[in-house]
Amino acid sequence: MHGTKVSNLGVSRADLVIVIGARFSDRVIGNASKFAPNAKIVHIDIDAAEIDKNIPANASIVGDAKGNSCPVKQQASNAVEPDMDG
Repeated sequence: MHGTKVSNLGVSRADLVIVIGARFSDRVIGNASKFAPNAKIVHIDIDAAEIDKNIPANASIVGDAKGNSCPVKQQASNAVEPDMDG
């Protein structure tokens, strides 16, 4: 319903969706039963009430993603960027 065709296709075909500091409102998810049907959901939010509110998360972290204590941020800083040219 909302968003671009490309973003909606990306979410519908994803096998992993990592959501950091965003809410799963009805405008974001549309039909909850059809949202990212094949994806594992990782939800990171400072507000525990938002976790599993409209979309169940396979894994969640409650905390401030801006701080250095966020495990995803720590792992991402060690990541190696893929070679997109080859």
